Amino acid sequence: MGTTMRALSRQGLVEESRGSQGSLHGEGLMGGASPLASSPPALSMPGPFAPLPSPTGPHHGRAATVGAINAVVGLPVMASFAAIIFRDPFFQPYMGSLVKVVLLCAALHQFLFAALSALPYAVGQVQDVGLIFLSAAASGIVHELTKHPGEGSAEPRDVLATCLVALTAATAVVGVLIILTGLLRLASFVQYVPLPVIGGYLAFVGYFCSLAGLGLATGVDVSGGAWKELLRQDSLVRLLPALAAVAVLAMVQRRFDSPLALPAALVLIPAAFYAALFLSGHSLEDARAAGWVSQPQPGLEHWRAADAWAMLGLGGTGPAPRIFWRALPGQAGKIFALYFVVAFGSSMDVAAIQAESPTPLDYNSELVTVGWSNLLTGLTGFGYTGSYIFSQTLFSMRAGVDSPVMGLVVGSFELALFLLPVDVLALLPNLLFGSLVLWIGQDIVKDWLFIAAKRVSATEYALLLGTFGAITLLGLEVGILAGILAAAVHFAWAYARVTLTPFHVVPSRSAALRARLERRVLRQFAPRVQACALQGYLFFG
Repeated sequence: MGTTMRALSRQGLVEESRGSQGSLHGEGLMGGASPLASSPPALSMPGPFAPLPSPTGPHHGRAATVGAINAVVGLPVMASFAAIIFRDPFFQPYMGSLVKVVLLCAALHQFLFAALSALPYAVGQVQDVGLIFLSAAASGIVHELTKHPGEGSAEPRDVLATCLVALTAATAVVGVLIILTGLLRLASFVQYVPLPVIGGYLAFVGYFCSLAGLGLATGVDVSGGAWKELLRQDSLVRLLPALAAVAVLAMVQRRFDSPLALPAALVLIPAAFYAALFLSGHSLEDARAAGWVSQPQPGLEHWRAADAWAMLGLGGTGPAPRIFWRALPGQAGKIFALYFVVAFGSSMDVAAIQAESPTPLDYNSELVTVGWSNLLTGLTGFGYTGSYIFSQTLFSMRAGVDSPVMGLVVGSFELALFLLPVDVLALLPNLLFGSLVLWIGQDIVKDWLFIAAKRVSATEYALLLGTFGAITLLGLEVGILAGILAAAVHFAWAYARVTLTPFHVVPSRSAALRARLERRVLRQFAPRVQACALQGYLFFG
């Protein structure tokens, strides 16, 4: 959702570009075109909707209404994100519970943003930009612990507990690093990651989400290149309605101005599915048997909140699962890369919010808020990296939200779904989740693999494609490192060709306001001070 929820354009819910109104690098990596937005240029809601101080106090009713809209939009997205994080087939028997813990994490993120952020209209949730690293870490641990079955090997509940501990530990570590980044006022530092590398990574995010969407809609795992499986009749029958739903979401994005349009579409898609199901004389059980709706997780009808922590071995009956700590160090590279993409994405989220905020924002302070949210959710045992969802934050700001009640409504809705013995995946059709993720994914792919060609220089675009290809072929860490190295080599080559006067003397008097005693000392030492200006480029700046 940091780069998702992207297509809610005229509704005021669209993800505008990360830094599209406050350019990340000014003129791109090598002084070429401006950085590309991570989503299409947004069409804002007409008129200024920034909240102004009210003589009658905050408008809690308005905030609650906007919160309800945000909650309806966020529910299927969070469920879809859970399916992406726990994409490995190993997790399928536990998906009902795993959706619940992702909803719990989203609720905690929202409560923390409502409490810590300076923005009363802030929406903070699990963010899409880190999903791939979380998914890769979970799948990597599953592979590590199940590749040698036999006596003494990890049981399924041990593997599940180890994966959950690893992901929440990664989120907590990322939170600590982001807090330190903000406290040390280094928010701009993470923005020096080469734009083509970020673009290549985001293109892979879109590609990954597209594959996940196809898999959610059809029940076919196409990540291994099994594209021909989509051509089977039963797969096509499930795929075509999902593509139609994607078309509906795209049409709503472009044609309707009302902020209620997208929530209405997300309600009407499952409503239309169930209407067609029952008019054709079939039942919900028939739909589940045919793969249109997920089977309910056994025992989830007796769900209690304590069952979540029982998966970690905290409470519950019976022997506690074993945590295989030896599987965690192998994910250290993913955690380090996860920190950079979350910090980078959060900085751009704040930049987009700042572009329309009526009051100035402290980037580093807001980054600290993001860090605390990740650290504290991680300490609960169910942390998945989150940040500002600036599309919904901007929508809430334009709607005149001036009360944290909005965030409390969103968080309470998600918390209720965590607490209630309801299996969300077993009630809503797979085509809803699949079409939503596919819609998000194709939009990112379109942005970074096609529109990017017109918005960045040819060299940057080549580096972007190279990074995307390297990640696809070599994996996340190696692919990103290869992209950074390629960008560094090109930077050195391009910089070596620049012929400029790099050094000259400038007036040494500062414009800073100082106390009288300090000015007297400066005057005494002025003859000994010489100021020089260095002309050149910051690395990747």
